[in-house]
Amino acid sequence: FLTDHHAIKLLVLEPGTRTSQQLHRVKLEDLRLESGSAFVEFFVDGMATAVPLAGVPVVIKPLTVHRIVAGPSGAAILEISTPELSDVVRIEDDYGRGGDG
Repeated sequence: FLTDHHAIKLLVLEPGTRTSQQLHRVKLEDLRLESGSAFVEFFVDGMATAVPLAGVPVVIKPLTVHRIVAGPSGAAILEISTPELSDVVRIEDDYGRGGDG
């Protein structure tokens, strides 16, 4: 779902998979766990900190390096964001996708 002000996506991650390690230049995201289990890894100076997605939304501000990691049962995550869908800078990707986009 996309409007001039918001985008809403349902991210479905298979068990044990993860998204790209990435950042967004301007996009702001609000993540809410719908089912399963997952956590968000935040990276600062090469160090990762894991924040569980459970019970409360996790907000990801622009220029924050992060990735989502699904638990052993997989996860469905509601992503509510600003509408800049192509604002993705991939730093590391398990599927060979690279760079911007």
